[in-house]
Amino acid sequence: NLTNHVQSNAADLLGIGKSGLNKKIKKYGLSDSDFHK
Repeated sequence: NLTNHVQSNAADLLGIGKSGLNKKIKKYGLSDSDFHK
């Protein structure tokens, strides 16, 4: 899945890791659909 691959790379570059990114997304009430409008 290209989207997951890109998000994983972005998370690694930001130094937060994918699990950290997912926690931030949940914290702010965002969902995948918000990123694909």
